[in-house]
Amino acid sequence: MRVIQTIIELSSGTGVGNAIMSVKKILDRSNIENYIYTPKLNGIKENGQIIEVSDLENIPVNEDDVLIYHFTIGEVLNNKILSINAKKILVYQNVTPPEFFAEWDYNLYTACIQGRYEASITACGYNRAICMSKYNKNELVSFGFEESKIDVIPIISLTQFKTEPNKKIIETYKADGYVNILFTGRIAPNKKIEDIVESFAYYNKNVNPKSRLILVGGLAIKNYVNAIRKYIAENDIQNVVFTGQVPDDEWEAYYKIADVFLCLSEHEGFCIPLLEAMQRDVCVVAYDCTAIPDTMGGAGVLLKDKSPASVAAAIDRIVKDKTYKEEVLKGQRKRVSEFNIDSYADKVCESIYKAAEDKAVCIKEKNTFLDTEDDDNKKVLKPLLNEKYVIYGLGKVGKGVVKKMDEIKDENLVAICDNNYPDSKYKGYEVCKHEECISKYKDVKYVITVQAHFLDIMRNLMDSGVDFDSLYFYDEARGEILGRSI
Repeated sequence: MRVIQTIIELSSGTGVGNAIMSVKKILDRSNIENYIYTPKLNGIKENGQIIEVSDLENIPVNEDDVLIYHFTIGEVLNNKILSINAKKILVYQNVTPPEFFAEWDYNLYTACIQGRYEASITACGYNRAICMSKYNKNELVSFGFEESKIDVIPIISLTQFKTEPNKKIIETYKADGYVNILFTGRIAPNKKIEDIVESFAYYNKNVNPKSRLILVGGLAIKNYVNAIRKYIAENDIQNVVFTGQVPDDEWEAYYKIADVFLCLSEHEGFCIPLLEAMQRDVCVVAYDCTAIPDTMGGAGVLLKDKSPASVAAAIDRIVKDKTYKEEVLKGQRKRVSEFNIDSYADKVCESIYKAAEDKAVCIKEKNTFLDTEDDDNKKVLKPLLNEKYVIYGLGKVGKGVVKKMDEIKDENLVAICDNNYPDSKYKGYEVCKHEECISKYKDVKYVITVQAHFLDIMRNLMDSGVDFDSLYFYDEARGEILGRSI
């Protein structure tokens, strides 16, 4: 048996990179032949086991190998992996819901739409899955993955950086007696930086004016960052520092001078910075949401209420109550001790061996839709859309879908939407242009059949007032209407 790990980009200093290299270490010491293939290496050098390739579709893998694919954001590769004939394990770390980015970054918005769409069809293409948190597992189950085939294994190796903290930063921010509140991570909408800033403003103005907020992380989502800066300026909020991306020595220094680590994110698949803060003896205050309680495991301070007053009170107690602070740190040290490679090595190997005992899976050929002569298939198809719906797109694919629906006499199909079809009827169904269809059928489900432009169509529908959860897709490769929205 060989084990081959794949990822669209292997980078040092990331959670995914950490997981991949941890699995490699486990396999190496278990004397299991293993390789990593990726189209891009970033901060990690190529060697006999880590190989940079231009096309992962052509990696040397056979049906006896176990292929571990680390699923990230929407990529062309996500579907291509399904066509590789091997025993496959999906490592799923979650894809951020696209609505967080709708207002700020169109490319990220559509990439997350694509990612969640592709995640929703993984169940049929993998033998097993590994999730970093129970939250991620529950999401895979909602996508149709069999629960018994999902292992929750937080593959995290916490190792202290050897880099010495930057002395200049420590001198600048530690000696003035200010309370330093730290956040590290991307300055992104799902992280709810505006809530962090608002809570800090309350604390700074009403509790402790000698306080500072330090936001360490990439500023790539410029519209969002500019909106945060504008909010700070309009509300005259003092002592907020944006550092952008920083080298390791500065990153260590900001943890060194921090009094509290604050996280008010509303979507996390795991959130490694929580553990990084705990590892460095910084008290963590975090909002109880998505995977955060899984990651904290009872350590730190978990908030059910993230109103500014509640957040400020939690920070103030840590700063002023030394006994309480030490209790928090004690709990965090225990939690951090649980994240070492020995604690999960056997579980990773067990998951791999279970996959190895299975048959190889491959989704390569386009399927016919569903055999309408088969009563079982009729039963499967009918409940997929048990509410009224519109078929969006009457090209070759759309006509095939309508034909099949007509054959099984699905009474829930109320209309067809197509801006280019010249007639007002097709097979007895009303054909509307976009605006007319929305005015008549805004509150029904929409099944998008157009393959090349489905992301643009989805956005147009949402802009027209169709609810995100009412959008479905015809997956041409599998020949099915997905039984759930993304």
